[in-house]
Amino acid sequence: MRQFDVFKSPASWRTTRPYFVIIQHDLLLTLPQIAIIPLVKPEYCTSQLKRLHPILPVHHEHFVLSTHDLSNISVRDIRGRPFATLKQHATDIIAALDMLFSGI
Repeated sequence: MRQFDVFKSPASWRTTRPYFVIIQHDLLLTLPQIAIIPLVKPEYCTSQLKRLHPILPVHHEHFVLSTHDLSNISVRDIRGRPFATLKQHATDIIAALDMLFSGI
């Protein structure tokens, strides 16, 4: 488990938010809760704020980073191996967090 890894969401989320991305730095992954952002299907995100909600590819599909839904999940609830990584989109993810926290 590493920063920007993508995992399948818990079953109760999967209809609209099939995946989530870990945003917590690798040095802090030993904590019992991990900071995440859900990846939502584009039809469930009506936001026009592209910097806050970038569209990111996950295995030949596109999902919206639902930055305003920033949350955490217990390490115990993260199942299996990472489904993908968004490390190559780290700049977009960090820019979305900057927009959320500082408006820039």
